[in-house]
Amino acid sequence: MVARRAPVDAPHRRGGFVLAFQHAADHRPPRWGDPARPQQFHLDLGVEDLDGAAAGALAPGAAVLDDGGGERGRAVLADPAGHPFRLVREQPSRPGA
Repeated sequence: MVARRAPVDAPHRRGGFVLAFQHAADHRPPRWGDPARPQQFHLDLGVEDLDGAAAGALAPGAAVLDDGGGERGRAVLADPAGHPFRLVREQPSRPGA
């Protein structure tokens, strides 16, 4: 339930893709696997180099939530505030494809 709507400052462009976020003072970050604090959403990010992308996320403070359990095509991490996101290995794009 939204008690009030706060203004959102976001660039609006014709075409392309824009994500806008707003601050929620009473926000309680989700906890992976905790039904009392479930995720609100997560992003699936396609990467060609899963290990490199994970290392790049871990360096500034991300945490591993699920390493894929041996399925090396994906990993779930959380940013320092606890928001989960998934890295998914994609095949390198072919020129002209």
